[in-house]
Amino acid sequence: MFTGCPEWEAHSEKVAEIIDKNGNPFSGKVSDSSFREYIKVMIKQFNANLLIIDPLISYHSAKENDNVEMRAELDYLTEITRETGISLIVVHHSGKSLSAGPRGAQAIIDWSDNILSMKPSGTVPIEGITRDIITLEVTKARNYPKGKKIDLYMDENLIFHKFDEPSMTSKGQRVEIARQALLEHGPVNSQARFIKLLKPAIQKKEGKEPGDTTLKNIVKDAVEAGKVVEVAIKGMRTKQYQAVNDEKTK
Repeated sequence: MFTGCPEWEAHSEKVAEIIDKNGNPFSGKVSDSSFREYIKVMIKQFNANLLIIDPLISYHSAKENDNVEMRAELDYLTEITRETGISLIVVHHSGKSLSAGPRGAQAIIDWSDNILSMKPSGTVPIEGITRDIITLEVTKARNYPKGKKIDLYMDENLIFHKFDEPSMTSKGQRVEIARQALLEHGPVNSQARFIKLLKPAIQKKEGKEPGDTTLKNIVKDAVEAGKVVEVAIKGMRTKQYQAVNDEKTK
């Protein structure tokens, strides 16, 4: 579990993974009182300060979109923390739409004190190796400021490192890049083609490959700023995108 990572190896004696007799991660349902009692015993036995439930779906049998059922399951976790004083991290997945937040019932969000989301944000070459960039963002903070987003990448030892972008551009600069790309190429007849045209221009400026969500937002910002005109094409579902030539409008 810790091989090849000095940071983990140095603290490995402080981490305990509960496994069954076959060496598999031990799991159960938090609605089962005997399972909860077992967790409490393990917490006391190891004098643990932090409990990680990973992933949430493995430890409940409720309907994930049902607010009442999910709140009841999560309240069982609250019982464990109150009786033992342990801190808790619950790993949960997002839905099909990353922008929609955690998958399932709103009760999951309401129950959580703090929520940290991790979303893919493209790739970037680092020391000759293409790395996936993951953006870490606090989307809910009950008692503290949310702070700024942080870009991370993972090394071969599965350790995350902060990635500092060398030349992050502002919203206005991105909009101008979009306009210039259209001026040089000419109008395009769909958002997909605009994004395909825009991607290398943004990557060249920022040093990393932007994600599709980022590119769609740039297109939207360019239209709203009046730098790009979005025109409906008669008889078609797609739209044409044309750059506004500032020299001609002066």
